[in-house]
Amino acid sequence: MKRLSLILTALILVTGCTKDIEYRGTDRGPIMVANSMNRAGDKAYVRVTRSRYFLDPGNLDNTLSDAAVIMTIGGSYHELNYDSRNRNYTSDCTVRPGSILQISAAHPDFGQVYAYDTVPKAFSCTVDTAYQAFSMKGIAIDTMFYHGLDVGMIDSVCSFDFCLSSDTGRNEYFMIEFEPIRRFISIRGDTLDTICQYLSYRIATPTLYAIEMIDNESIGDFSELMDLLPVISNGINSFTFSDRHLSDTTHLVFELLMTPVDSTLHIIKSDIKAKYAIRSLSWAAYTYQMAARNFGSHNGPMSEPVTMWTNIQGDGTGVLGSYVEISDSLSLREF
Repeated sequence: MKRLSLILTALILVTGCTKDIEYRGTDRGPIMVANSMNRAGDKAYVRVTRSRYFLDPGNLDNTLSDAAVIMTIGGSYHELNYDSRNRNYTSDCTVRPGSILQISAAHPDFGQVYAYDTVPKAFSCTVDTAYQAFSMKGIAIDTMFYHGLDVGMIDSVCSFDFCLSSDTGRNEYFMIEFEPIRRFISIRGDTLDTICQYLSYRIATPTLYAIEMIDNESIGDFSELMDLLPVISNGINSFTFSDRHLSDTTHLVFELLMTPVDSTLHIIKSDIKAKYAIRSLSWAAYTYQMAARNFGSHNGPMSEPVTMWTNIQGDGTGVLGSYVEISDSLSLREF
């Protein structure tokens, strides 16, 4: 019995002790971050900052205003000047479709980074729209409150058919982005304010396969029903995809869903315009967008680490990307 008591005492003493373990990881301070996402037709720019520690205050200005930044645009060499208003480095040279971009940023405390990207070529497309009242045909009862959207409250549908021109090359990357529609509120005839109303979308199976941001994980329990019914998505306003995923290499079709606003508000009847932008992305811009979406879908206190993609070489990180944009608007109707 005495021996047993000694053993128990020893176990208690051992478990009550702590041991300092030497950390052998990399001890490294802030690094340079160079970000540049250039739209064809705009002036070239690069934003240079230092990486932020997670305990740094949110209002900390981490901009590096004393870096030496150089950009080569289509073989033309340019030294970029720091713009204190926008807190980035700008050039007077305009980015052109099809040109090659190269950047180099150097700082005495953070070393040097460099990267290159090829701006997509100009493209052409058509957008056809058709309007109809919403019908429950083809919608299963299980989707009635999918992602918080009450299907029974949908007023009208606008079919959005995006078609690439036949001379567009293969393995190109695109993004379609919609702005929330703005609606005017009035009380007793006086206009008081505007509200932003997000569109929702009914996405058919062929289009669902083309839109990579909506994967099996975000669909959840509805993944087995993809071949049977359209998917209702609420609040999403941009779609990123590659032309190699389109079923006939030219078309992408989905439906914009209109829902009424709070019945206590008096909405002025007017033409409802939905602004949209179609962007042809460089491979770097597309890859970064997909990595950013992956990070957003896994962000949370219990989430696993996600590696952010970068094409910046040297002593830092960031991204250099480019895109060509076509923007327009379409009218939405209420029934």
